[in-house]
Amino acid sequence: MVLGYFEISLQSHAGKSTAKKSICFTDIEQKDLNKIITTIKTEHALQDEPDFIEITFLEVTDLNIKDRETYMKGKLHDFLESMYPNHGRFRLSLIYNTIFGEIKRKNDYEWKVSDFDEVKKHKGISRSEFQNMLNHFDIDDEFEQTWEEISKRLNSEKVNFKVIMKLKAAWKELEITQMEVTNEYFQSQQLVIREVLKEKDEQSAPLLYQDLVESVYFDYKQREPQSMLDEYIIKATTLLEYCRL
Repeated sequence: MVLGYFEISLQSHAGKSTAKKSICFTDIEQKDLNKIITTIKTEHALQDEPDFIEITFLEVTDLNIKDRETYMKGKLHDFLESMYPNHGRFRLSLIYNTIFGEIKRKNDYEWKVSDFDEVKKHKGISRSEFQNMLNHFDIDDEFEQTWEEISKRLNSEKVNFKVIMKLKAAWKELEITQMEVTNEYFQSQQLVIREVLKEKDEQSAPLLYQDLVESVYFDYKQREPQSMLDEYIIKATTLLEYCRL
């Protein structure tokens, strides 16, 4: 159990709770300890008193409850640096908001608990799920590098300057959307675009924008006439998926 500094009644030999970093349940005054035991028995429908007093502790954390976002971003940055020591630039606000949004989404999910495995499944974030989130955050800055290569190709094909600017704006928006791992609608449409693109014969599309992107856009709209995606988001996503194939 992790708590901030607070005052709790301890037995006479244990001293003051506010002066401790760790408090064993054996040091808690008996009347308060009895309340805790009763609450646990009620919550878990236990007939007998649980045997946990000597192995349970209250740990004081350095987390400032009133300024937790700044604190957590600092911890997140340290964690990312330990995983990616060669990268000094992380989009902390986007990463933090994505992780926080996923935690909030899982926390809002209500169901009847039958065992601990279900708690982990519906409320927890697994190592693989967390790694999948990190994979969306472009820590290697490949997104920007990919756009540089695409823009060179578009300019060589003499694509209209205003079209390139609209694609660039959509590309920046797409970078953020890619990080929204809970955006199930976009992910479903991204899959459709990917499928359409795979059906195209690259040999029959010598021009990236005019022959390939425009063609994919036309076919996509035929399949998804009610799509809520903006035209240039669709085209930017097509370029992204093309580079990933």
